[in-house]
Amino acid sequence: MSPTITPVHPIASRHSEPDDVINSEPDRPIISTSTGDLSGVSGGRSPYVPKQVTINTFTLGLPKVRILVIEDSPTQVMSIRSMLAVDSDSSYELRIAHSLHAGLEELKEHPFDAILLDLTLPDSEGVETCIKVSEAVAELPIVVLTGTDDEELAILALKNGAEDYLVKSQINSNLLVRALRYSIERKLAVLALKKAHDELEDRVEQRTAELREMQNVAAMRQEELAHASRLNTLGEMASGLAHELNQPLMAIIGFTDHCLYMMRDGEADKDKCMEILGDAAKEAKRAGEIIKRMRRMVSKRVSQQSLSDMNQTVSETVRIVRPGLNVDIELDFDDSLPKILIDRIQIQQVIINLAQNAVQAMDGGASDQRRLTLRTGKDAGNLYVEVSDTGPGLAPEDLERLFDPFFTRKADGLGLGLSISRTIIESHGGRLTVSRNDHAGLTFRFELPTQTRLGQ
Repeated sequence: MSPTITPVHPIASRHSEPDDVINSEPDRPIISTSTGDLSGVSGGRSPYVPKQVTINTFTLGLPKVRILVIEDSPTQVMSIRSMLAVDSDSSYELRIAHSLHAGLEELKEHPFDAILLDLTLPDSEGVETCIKVSEAVAELPIVVLTGTDDEELAILALKNGAEDYLVKSQINSNLLVRALRYSIERKLAVLALKKAHDELEDRVEQRTAELREMQNVAAMRQEELAHASRLNTLGEMASGLAHELNQPLMAIIGFTDHCLYMMRDGEADKDKCMEILGDAAKEAKRAGEIIKRMRRMVSKRVSQQSLSDMNQTVSETVRIVRPGLNVDIELDFDDSLPKILIDRIQIQQVIINLAQNAVQAMDGGASDQRRLTLRTGKDAGNLYVEVSDTGPGLAPEDLERLFDPFFTRKADGLGLGLSISRTIIESHGGRLTVSRNDHAGLTFRFELPTQTRLGQ
């Protein structure tokens, strides 16, 4: 059954005629779309080549493939139409452009599924032609047409946006149809993969932002818990802190009373009063330092790390807790320790927790046997601090649960101090462990990596 082709008068267009135009000049011969023959064409007469054709032979109801042919040779255009006409699986709508400029204009005005591109055009030659088209429509597959079997040019074209490469003298219907189909499918697969990749990246970015927010919330909750622990710790140390603060205050009272006494009796000596008032000022500064340390411990704050001396940090912590500890304290420092990047308040909180646990473990022991040892040193690239006691120690089953939240052997304890301490040390990239001593008691040890120093 032969197809019926009805000529339609052309509608004015800048580059091509409207859809379904087979022959816009009725006096010219019609191309038979079923065979591609040039019926009625005399041997010396060139056939008329319409710029747009819908080839629909035996393809009623089949999917339409929109092809832009950028080719300046009418003979090659005729050949392409003939080869596509015999494909019984698809319907092809062709739009023809005879120059690169005209092709780029077509791409702006009409949608296409694929491009057949000649690399030798009046206004562009070689791989640059492919690059310009690919830059204009990166989402469309390009099948390059060339008159030479140039492998180097083929590779360059494939590297610069082309999906396939065909030599004009070697093209047949099957090869052309297959190249178009495969190029379209490959490009669709690439675009689908890119879309999936972009969606995955968006989801990953969104999830990363959510996780970052969750981490920030968790850090805030951790600091609130640590703050509550510090308040609880200072509550337990209240009597010792009051005693420590009472000493400089009583000294100030004594010094000022003595000056007033000398002034009332008329025995005031300027140099002597200056000396006494200087001593009072020193005691006032001492009291101020005690209050300052207390305020640092109880302040609610965001974690702030700074380059710190661990021996100095331990010494300052001992000055805070010493008044409330009825034990002998021994300090064993390694003076060669490097400064490392830490949050001083958090590390002091850990040391206070460990020291208090050690002292409480020694309750009930003979006073001459109650000894708390704090030791610093280096081991395998790590800096460590050890807190040892001479108490009775713990059973192995309790030792394994010691860092569990809410585990405590004290009647009024919260069971959070050691759990918070381990979290703080781990947030610094270190670890907190406990071991039984050879003779008596336990040793808590935390290690911090020295590579966290600034500039490393």
